[in-house]
Amino acid sequence: MNLIIISSNTEKIYETIEGILSQLSARRIPTDLFYDVKLILSELFVNAFIHGNKQDPSKKITVQYSIGEQKLVLTIGDEGSGFDYKNMRDPASDENIIKMSGRGLFLVKHLSDNINFNEKGNVITIEKNLD
Repeated sequence: MNLIIISSNTEKIYETIEGILSQLSARRIPTDLFYDVKLILSELFVNAFIHGNKQDPSKKITVQYSIGEQKLVLTIGDEGSGFDYKNMRDPASDENIIKMSGRGLFLVKHLSDNINFNEKGNVITIEKNLD
């Protein structure tokens, strides 16, 4: 399991995403799965940075990941107060369809093969099959 702890800033986030993606690219996984993982990473980091850590560069984002032969396991945590993941709104419902945000976790949930949150709602673990 790889562990990375970064400050909440866009440069560090970009570097971390690119580092993970370069390791995936070396595995020569199918293109559609590569882009699924890229979107998952982007959405989870944006949520940790904006919603969790409120763009506070003094707060950290913790990333743990392993890239196995058949799956990626990724855990991202922030120092925010968390959220009620048990009552996520449906971005496709009539009252949410025109809102500018609220689709990230919906996408992550549908692109991942397994998704879990800690009780507080500030750490998420996803699994993505790579075959």
